[in-house]
Amino acid sequence: MRASVIVPTFDRARHLDSCLAGIARQTMSADEFEVLVVDNRSTDDTSDVIARWAAVRPGLRGVEAPIPGVSRARNVGIREARGDLLAFLDDDTIPEPGWLAALLHGYTLGCDVGAACGRAVLSTERPRPAWLGAITEGFFSAMDFGPEPRLLVVPPEVPWSLNLSLRADVARAVGGFPEDLGRFGTSLRSGEEFPLIHRIGDLGWRVAYEPEAVVTHAVPPERLRIQWLMRRAWAGGTTAPLVRAAVEPAFRAEPGRAAGRVAFRGWRELSRRLRGPSGTLDVLVGEAAHRVAGIGTVWAEFRLRAR
Repeated sequence: MRASVIVPTFDRARHLDSCLAGIARQTMSADEFEVLVVDNRSTDDTSDVIARWAAVRPGLRGVEAPIPGVSRARNVGIREARGDLLAFLDDDTIPEPGWLAALLHGYTLGCDVGAACGRAVLSTERPRPAWLGAITEGFFSAMDFGPEPRLLVVPPEVPWSLNLSLRADVARAVGGFPEDLGRFGTSLRSGEEFPLIHRIGDLGWRVAYEPEAVVTHAVPPERLRIQWLMRRAWAGGTTAPLVRAAVEPAFRAEPGRAAGRVAFRGWRELSRRLRGPSGTLDVLVGEAAHRVAGIGTVWAEFRLRAR
């Protein structure tokens, strides 16, 4: 089988239904790819949604991931998948009809392509607040590496897993996603893509980008609040040292240096952004979120040193 689409899900039956409807509208023939919905101990109507779609879409099946954690759920999908290429979607995304065909086309950009990603655009369920713009969108998993297909420069260009594909043999060779990182229940911790992509690069593989492989990422009203954004920034900041430790074996926590970065760096860049095309609120709220993330990193590095 050419591909497996893997959708981890947890208590988002309504969003999952829309995601599976988007998968059903793909331009690729249904016999070219299977769909695995990995249920991570949902307590809502998720099982009913999976059963209903399995009855009408050949090759769609549900699998159980009883231990909580999105990385664990994805790894269950990696183990159960039958396709040569694995395409990951979050359960609150909706792929465009040509998404999968465009994503798989990324593997034609070079014989050394081991992963491919596309774009993720935000869809808010109420009008956007004035502070949500180009700078703050990244905290909501917006992803855009430009208008042209190309190979990414890793780092710093690391794709999010809401629209990411991997060669199945490569995914298994690197051990899948690190299970101590990624969303866990209501936790907003993240960063599981960084060690994964780093390990892929260590094996000599490249990451392709296909801008025509587009998914829409739903942003519910409860997330369109500055309080949620700051929680997300804090979670990302506290995760950063764990990500670095996973990527850099010689990493040593230096909270003093991290504190210096928060206090003294970035002010000239802030001044430049305030004179740029982005809205003032977007710039200021984005700067506050990055400072909160930095403070979270300082706190996490202090904890690592204390250990």
